Amino acid sequence: MKPKIGYAHASQSLLDSWISRNTDATAAQIFGSNLDLLGANVVLALADNDGCRIVRGYEVHGEPSSVAGSLILDFLSSRYLEALRRGRALSSKEIVVRGGLLISFHATLLPDKMGAWCIGLFGIHVVLRASQPTADVDGVDHAILQLLYGGASGKEIGIAVGLSYRTIEHRIERLKRIFEARTIAQLVALSIGCALIVPAGEVQTVLTPYGR
Repeated sequence: MKPKIGYAHASQSLLDSWISRNTDATAAQIFGSNLDLLGANVVLALADNDGCRIVRGYEVHGEPSSVAGSLILDFLSSRYLEALRRGRALSSKEIVVRGGLLISFHATLLPDKMGAWCIGLFGIHVVLRASQPTADVDGVDHAILQLLYGGASGKEIGIAVGLSYRTIEHRIERLKRIFEARTIAQLVALSIGCALIVPAGEVQTVLTPYGR
């Protein structure tokens, strides 16, 4: 059995198949040999005259695959006509809040020269509960979080910010309650996710030619 491959390898393999295709090749002929090799976080979708559909879905255990699936379909529905118009492979990196989750993913769109279909390959890299920014986090808390991001221990953080180790422990436990985190690792992840959330309308994502 061949090993599963991640988004970077899968997108390059699919791009190679797309570049070397015959003019009358179908979408299934292009992605068929890659379909069973895709990693659990790699989604393959297709847009054609029958609409948009998931060909191979998100399979990471314990995560809400239905939310990821609906997000992918909405993304492909809104972008595949642009890919067909340009007639070239397009890539994009997205951060979206959907269904109370922050989802970060890469997308590659591969359009048919004749305009009959568009293949979408998606690598879903981050799925986090979307914590909201809070006024309860002060400057010292931000310093503690930043030091945690850098791998500092509680004692090292205490020395850096001029507080006792016990105070740092209490601060970290308080931050866990604020972000509803069970562990320091989850606290780090959720606080980073919180920082990535911006008000709607402030970010515009532009699809770019593949590789740029």
